[in-house]
Amino acid sequence: MQLILDEPWQLSPLTDRSLPQRDLTLPAPLSDALPDRLSNSAIVNQEWHLMHDFEINEALFQNTMAYDLVIAGIEYDAQIRVNGVAVFDCDRSQLQYHKEITHCIHQGKNRIEILFVQEEEDLFGEASQLPSSAPAQAAIGIWQVPKIDLIQHVRLQQVTVEQVWHYDNLCELRVTMNYEVLKADLISATIKFNGMAYQVPLDMRATQAQSIFQVDAPHYYSPDDATLEYHVYVDVDGQSRVTPVRFSPRDESSSRFQ
Repeated sequence: MQLILDEPWQLSPLTDRSLPQRDLTLPAPLSDALPDRLSNSAIVNQEWHLMHDFEINEALFQNTMAYDLVIAGIEYDAQIRVNGVAVFDCDRSQLQYHKEITHCIHQGKNRIEILFVQEEEDLFGEASQLPSSAPAQAAIGIWQVPKIDLIQHVRLQQVTVEQVWHYDNLCELRVTMNYEVLKADLISATIKFNGMAYQVPLDMRATQAQSIFQVDAPHYYSPDDATLEYHVYVDVDGQSRVTPVRFSPRDESSSRFQ
């Protein structure tokens, strides 16, 4: 089960306090809730506070073993807080952030905050330079809806894929999921690839499960054609992961061969 945190988010200025507080529905740029007179550069050069309240009722609180916050689509430095506790920073080092917030959640009203802050300068007076997918002066916004995974039995920790090539141009795609058992039960994972799907029962005494897909003469990936990128979809206990797969010619691939 997932709690989707799309609306309403209250946007407040931290730099120019004369600007009004307004509500914002995600995903969206901050400019959607700001006066038209503000240019993109004026928005980028200020600090902003987003706040969203959500309820955890008694039944949900008693049946949920863990809460994981999932945030993606933030291309500027941001601090994330849950019920006043700083849980992590979005520093543009990841495309998607997963963080357990179980210790912050309580029954009843809860609050999540996202603070867009200016980069801190280092000892030499230069702002930190971290890899970013945002072009210069891109609009500040949140381009994917934040969500909370409400985990009742099994936490999905990691999904890895391995290509094992055979000499008849047949590829075995081995999908491995690592998981943590929080509460034993009869749980299966759904693993999908290229129109095929497997239901994989999970061993409550183990921490790993695997599926193998046979791929005959797959299309090789090209940066000029995004449709040549495949994806593996894993769903378990209300959590979802999407993992890109790029097939390459054998002499350029780092995959194993048999």
